[in-house]
Amino acid sequence: MTQGTRRYNLWGGSNRWCRMRWPVVLACLAVLGCERSTVGTDQLAQPGWQPQHATFEGNQLYAVALADKNVGWIVGGEGAILHSEDVGANWSYQSSGTVHDLRGVAAFDGDTAWVVGQKGSVLRTITGGRVWLPCFVGVPDHNYNAVAYVDAHHVWVVGDTGTIITTSDGGRSWRQVSGSVEYNLRGIAFVDSRRGTVVGTDGTILGTNDGGATWEEVSSGTKQHLLSVCFSGDKGWAVGSGGAIVYTADGGAGWSLLESPVGEDLVDVAVSDQADVWAVGRGGTILSSSDSEHNWQVQPSPTNRDLYGLSVNSGSGWIVGAYTLLRAANSGGWLDNSSGTFPLATLEEVVFVDDDNGWAVGYGGSILRTVDGGHSWDYQSLRKNSWFYDAHFINKDTGWLVGSVGLFPYDGLVVGTVDGGQNWQPQPRFDSVTFRGLVFADSTDGWIVGTAEHDTHRGIIYHTADGGHTWQKQDSTLWELYDIEFVWFYTGWAVGRKGLIVRTVDKGAHWSSDGLDTTGVIDHDVTLRAVTFIDDNVGWVAGDDGSVYRTLDGGVTWVKQTTGTTHDLADVLFIDERTGWVTGMDGLILYTFNGGAYWTIQGGGMNRNLSCITFINAYNGWIVGENGTILKTSLGGRWYAR
Repeated sequence: MTQGTRRYNLWGGSNRWCRMRWPVVLACLAVLGCERSTVGTDQLAQPGWQPQHATFEGNQLYAVALADKNVGWIVGGEGAILHSEDVGANWSYQSSGTVHDLRGVAAFDGDTAWVVGQKGSVLRTITGGRVWLPCFVGVPDHNYNAVAYVDAHHVWVVGDTGTIITTSDGGRSWRQVSGSVEYNLRGIAFVDSRRGTVVGTDGTILGTNDGGATWEEVSSGTKQHLLSVCFSGDKGWAVGSGGAIVYTADGGAGWSLLESPVGEDLVDVAVSDQADVWAVGRGGTILSSSDSEHNWQVQPSPTNRDLYGLSVNSGSGWIVGAYTLLRAANSGGWLDNSSGTFPLATLEEVVFVDDDNGWAVGYGGSILRTVDGGHSWDYQSLRKNSWFYDAHFINKDTGWLVGSVGLFPYDGLVVGTVDGGQNWQPQPRFDSVTFRGLVFADSTDGWIVGTAEHDTHRGIIYHTADGGHTWQKQDSTLWELYDIEFVWFYTGWAVGRKGLIVRTVDKGAHWSSDGLDTTGVIDHDVTLRAVTFIDDNVGWVAGDDGSVYRTLDGGVTWVKQTTGTTHDLADVLFIDERTGWVTGMDGLILYTFNGGAYWTIQGGGMNRNLSCITFINAYNGWIVGENGTILKTSLGGRWYAR
């Protein structure tokens, strides 16, 4: 529900309304792993709209794997999985279904990959990450540290206390391999289908010559913890604590300790197609060697943060670490990519209470705050395994957020603040519901709409009279609800699936479509996702297939407007009876100056869905959307030279 233009209501406060966006089942369960992120510039700039920047504190990034020169995955803390299909120019979240740290990733091709992590986390995808499926490995409480494949069917995973598990069917079924050590195993690599090496703490190296049927200890020549291993033909390298580097020239049968130029822990090692070997570690350490064995050189590093993961493939190279993403430069060396096009979580809602104070919320429990009109944004809070779909603030201190938490079936989530978001207090949690729209009339009375997950497609409406401390169910509808709007204390509207529009005139005691003539006008195969009213009579609804409808009599009758698009629309906002905007798929921004009789394009083609639009006055507005997109206008959305 969109808090839009400022409206002075009967109880004397200033209230702004925003709209609810489309629900997305596939959402990320974790937040970014870098310290500062910037929305891209020219490719995202719209007519009169400026991209804005967001600063945030995210999770560690632990591992990266490239399937080819274009496609790759990054994994990290709190279940984070990020995916790129354009050589890392853009990274997008994928839903992992877990909140546990993910420590290892292996990519067979652009469709097939495996991820492992803490608390028995083993995941696989065969859809390029659109769906990650949990694997039932039979050892649920172990921490898994690394994964490697021999082919698309034969995959190996190692973890703490000597654990080795394997699959021969791509991950559908797993078995544990009996090991002879109790050390924590940290890395695994195969030379071919029969020869492989595992490394671990206290200089542990295990080798197999029979495809993993048996594993035997091999001398490493060191007692340092070995944390990673890689091969190029029969040549192999393992790195570890204290800068340890060990080398084999015979496929892992024998290893020798090399002289290292550093004393910092080396955490990962990888070899390129050109047989150049790279290692990364603590304090931003980057090493390389081009002669396989003795000549290791310290390379310039753009960061002093700890580096944990490395992948090089077909001329592409990426390093990940503590809030850090580095990419290989075309001219050689490494560039810090922690800012630039590295994405924020998808944002579903943006709210401003004055020219300076605003919030944006979205996936992964993301809460962003600005106190300078959106020139900079800071994360206030990150809530595991949750999604915020809507927000409402009645002033710069007091506000609420709604969404869902947990795994399907989701539970409804409501949090509130009375100190501008410095502290967020969870309010009653609702079993098997998803909350999608929110509005408060004042500091005490508010309404939420959403979906009852246990009762497919049925909509729900809840009301609070005590500032969200307790909620009572007011009504339910045949179809799920996406947005809600009140123009004053007693009169409100809600919209949803199958073209549903319901109205109350008694403070929500009764909700009904009775008296609203939508038959033959509103397409009942269309989901309505947003509603806005400027007074008791004049309002608009918007939804799928470019649908916008207007009423001049409080919703009794509706007229379909011509938008000139078939894109799904996520939000509609009017600041008076003539001036309004809609936002939607593929960066679409439409503008009208005559109440919707004619709509013109203000933006489109950015390939990022736009979720919410809000204006504080006729000139200053903000839009949020997919992959952390934040746009601002100071000219009412009109074109101007940047």
